[in-house]
Amino acid sequence: MTLHPATPVITDDSDWNHVAARLEVLPDTFRRYGCSIDEYRLILDTALPELVRSGLRANTGDIAVGAGVPADHPLLSDVEGLYDEALRYAFRLVWPRPSDMDVEDYSPAEAVRALVRTAYRRHRAHPDAVRLILTENIQGHAHVTGRPETLESSPVVLQIDRVLMRGQDFGAFRPGISAEDVYVLITSLCAFPAAQGSTFYGHYATDVDYGPTVEGLEMLACDTVLAFLTTSMPTAQGSSYTHASPTVMTPGSVSASLYSAGDGGDHTVPEEEDAAATPADEDGEDADPVPVTPWSGVAVDTEPGFLDYLEYREGADDDENTADDGISSLYDD
Repeated sequence: MTLHPATPVITDDSDWNHVAARLEVLPDTFRRYGCSIDEYRLILDTALPELVRSGLRANTGDIAVGAGVPADHPLLSDVEGLYDEALRYAFRLVWPRPSDMDVEDYSPAEAVRALVRTAYRRHRAHPDAVRLILTENIQGHAHVTGRPETLESSPVVLQIDRVLMRGQDFGAFRPGISAEDVYVLITSLCAFPAAQGSTFYGHYATDVDYGPTVEGLEMLACDTVLAFLTTSMPTAQGSSYTHASPTVMTPGSVSASLYSAGDGGDHTVPEEEDAAATPADEDGEDADPVPVTPWSGVAVDTEPGFLDYLEYREGADDDENTADDGISSLYDD
C-alpha cells in the first residue's frame, strides 16, 4: 500500500472562507467528520482502491497507515460508513462541478460538447472512483436500491435537461429524448476506459491510455451524444428511451415531459390491439404460450431445445424488420 505523509488537521474558521470552490467536489456529509479538506480527500483517495479490491472486507487499519492518520479517525470508525462515504465521494469526483456546467452562453451543440468533454475528463482523471461505482453496481455492498438516502441527488441530469430544452426550442435536437437517455450514453462512454481498458487492450492491442486514443475516445463520446441528439432517425419510443418508476425521490425529467414525440409519451397499447395480438383457442379463451426450452447455443441435434430454436429462427426469418434484415429495417416506413 502506498504511504502518504500525514496532513495536519485544520479546523480554523478562516480555512472555510477560502475553500468554497474546493467544497463543491465534496459530499455534503464531509462536514460531519471534523477534518480538513486535504485530510478528508487523502483518506478517501487512499481508501478507494482498497474498497474496490476488498469491498466491506477492507481493513481500515491499513487505510489509516496508508493515509498517515490515526486508526481511530472518525472516517475510519467502521468500514460500512467508510464505504458509503467513499461511494458519495466517488460520484462527486466524476460529476462535472457546478462551475463546469455553466454553459448557458453556449449554443446547444457547444453546450453538449462541453458537458460530455468535462464528464469524460473527470472519469479519466479518477479511474478508482469509476471502478468503485462499477463495483457497487455489481456487488451491491451498500444496497443503495433499498437505501436511496445513501446517495446524493445528481446535479448533472438537471443541467442536461436545460440544454435539451434549449436545443429542442431551437429545433436543433430531435424530440423524444430525455436527460436520462443522454446520461446513459455519457456515463457508458466515459466509463469505458476504466471498465474495459485492460481487456480491450488484450483483444485488440488498443491502449486506452495512449495519448491519441485518449483524445479519440473523448471525441467519440462527444460526437456520439451529439449525433444521437441531431439524427433524423425516426423515433417511436415516446418521450424517452428510459422510463423511471415515479417516486418522491426521483422526479421525472423535465425535458422528457415537455418535449415528447408528439403524443405526450403515452404508448399504452389499445385494448383491441392487445386482444388481437393474443392468440385465442376455439372457445375464445387465451391460448397458453408454447414453451420453448432455453438453448445454450451449442449446435448439436441432441442439445435440449435445439430443434425448437431452429423452428423459432425459421419463423423469425420470415418476419419483417428482424435483426437479420439489416440496419435498413430501422428506417422502413
